[in-house]
Amino acid sequence: MAGKRGLKELFGYNLARIRKNAGLSQLGLAQKVGLSHNFINDIESNKKGVSFTTIERLAEALDIDPLHFFVNTALWENKDRLHYMSLIGELKKSMSEMFDKYGEMIQ
Repeated sequence: MAGKRGLKELFGYNLARIRKNAGLSQLGLAQKVGLSHNFINDIESNKKGVSFTTIERLAEALDIDPLHFFVNTALWENKDRLHYMSLIGELKKSMSEMFDKYGEMIQ
């Protein structure tokens, strides 16, 4: 992944990568989640964002922790797994704090 991506771009990029690694087409994932394949395409091509509910549904369908959608791809390829796990821990803490503070306002 070259350059820094915003969260929407990072999410779409990682969704496509994770979906492909799971051996699913956009249509196959859409059917598992109950969305249209056009919507999956729009997410992956950064045309549309997603709600927390959709993030949870996608993660469940792909059998992953939702945080994997927000991790920089370079970390997936990094041999330093302790560093990766440390960053995941920090991300979990930050997201937990965000949900505690804003969760009621975000649907």
